[in-house]
Amino acid sequence: MLASISLTVFNRTKLSEFCINSILETVPRDQYEFIVVDNGSQPDTIKMLKKYEKNFDKLVLDHKNNLGLAINDAWKLASPDAEWLIVFSNDFFCVKGWFENFKLLIESELKPDVVFCHLIMSAFERATLCRTLNGSTYYVKRKKKKMKNVIWFGAGLAIKKELVDLHNLKFPEKIGKSPWTGGSIYSKFGKCLYELNLKIVHLGKPCGLQQDCEFANPEYEKYYQEAFNVRHKGPTYERLRKMGGYINNPDKYYEGSNYKIGKHYRDIIDLYKCQKMIRKAERKAERKAQKTKSKEI
Repeated sequence: MLASISLTVFNRTKLSEFCINSILETVPRDQYEFIVVDNGSQPDTIKMLKKYEKNFDKLVLDHKNNLGLAINDAWKLASPDAEWLIVFSNDFFCVKGWFENFKLLIESELKPDVVFCHLIMSAFERATLCRTLNGSTYYVKRKKKKMKNVIWFGAGLAIKKELVDLHNLKFPEKIGKSPWTGGSIYSKFGKCLYELNLKIVHLGKPCGLQQDCEFANPEYEKYYQEAFNVRHKGPTYERLRKMGGYINNPDKYYEGSNYKIGKHYRDIIDLYKCQKMIRKAERKAERKAQKTKSKEI
């Protein structure tokens, strides 16, 4: 089985390098082709990609900043012998054993058309880990009252190439000036897959994880300020920076992955929690002082 792994890169040099190494270290080289499309990065990221160029089957540089178009262009470059197309983004981290788990899953009794190889934190917290007859693992959402069937989609999506060709499937391309449309294009693509009634399965651990500390890292401050200021007014970036990312990933999320949570992430979280505790103590002291003053009157 030949897989075509496409990686879209936009800045975030250190995270991109972690991602590339995790792919190289966890997938047998004769079982996949590696296509990398840079999405208009700064020179330091380009320099890093050129350093790894010998490890890529195809490297596209100077691509205009358009994530959907970058993925579609990578798919056009895929080998006709590829059976599966797998899409990664540069904040992805491949856990050792994920590709073996993926291969078992697609050969299992579930017979998936689409496999989502990325474990989102929210899914991790409200999902049940199951096992197929051949030993692969996958996640099933726990059903809760008044909870809508949320679509889990993002980087790490794998789909049969024959279905992409049959239905002429494409990711939506960027409209307007926003440099960041990642979540929305994956969600829209996911809805198309549901409408086609394709069999979608979510890979369990070992799988791919979200790299931590991307918002908390000061190196990415300008990038995220520009990205989120286009889409949101107000202190969105600052709130995300203090949170450490989209989600506050606990240690248990990374168990068994050998992934080390970033120092920036821990420092920011600890500082933020400390500031909250100080403010809480100050408010408590103020209320106590007001009560004492009232009694005296």
